[in-house]
Amino acid sequence: VLRALREAHVAPAAYRAFVQDGADVRFDAMEMDSLARMEFCISLELNADISIAPEQLEEIGPLGPLLAIVERRAGSSFIDA
Repeated sequence: VLRALREAHVAPAAYRAFVQDGADVRFDAMEMDSLARMEFCISLELNADISIAPEQLEEIGPLGPLLAIVERRAGSSFIDA
């Protein structure tokens, strides 16, 4: 998820809040345009084998639940890595 966020060029303040402060940031706070959302979804699929359509991102809400799904599949914490 972190790689996908970096590759999608999200808002730096939101990324820092999520990674450094542990804040559960909503997707709309990431300030991603349609291309960035598509890049994020592609990166998730390539790196975590999770397929999500860009229009489904708002349904997920904050990043925490998505990160939990990825961590369960990988069996490790991406924040601590």
